[in-house]
Amino acid sequence: MICAFIVMKCEGFSRITDLENYLDNNRIVAHYYGFNIMEPLPPYWTYDRSLRQLDNSELKSVMVDLVRQLYELGIVDASFVGLDSTLIMANTKQNNPKPFVKNKFSNEAHPKCDSDCALGVHSASNQHNERRYEFYWGHKSHVLVDYISGLPLYKQTTPANIMDS
Repeated sequence: MICAFIVMKCEGFSRITDLENYLDNNRIVAHYYGFNIMEPLPPYWTYDRSLRQLDNSELKSVMVDLVRQLYELGIVDASFVGLDSTLIMANTKQNNPKPFVKNKFSNEAHPKCDSDCALGVHSASNQHNERRYEFYWGHKSHVLVDYISGLPLYKQTTPANIMDS
């Protein structure tokens, strides 16, 4: 299942149904990633359950081991690094721009569906003289990257109110 989710990320699929259709129509890819193509491929609910039960700490330890090996091989030297973040919007009605709800970005209106999310803000413009901001409920994914190789060194997900620094 982890290999299937790697395919999902590499192909840029945002939904499990896209992954399911891709593997069903590309059986050789499914075979290379460990599926028995002589039997029916797993249904949507199997992918969904596997993703929900996936222990993030195991993936983090794999990432740490891989970065350590890349450092020992000289592929990553971490002498020139950068940090960036991207927003992850919570799946909540407060993030929907269509409803006319008062105070949807107030701390008193915290979404019930995601108790870990926080109120965040991001710039809607890259121009220094133009100040446009958009508020959202959600998280941030912070990634530390080795600029020489372009490989990620560390990733952390935080509530949206945590700054990059």
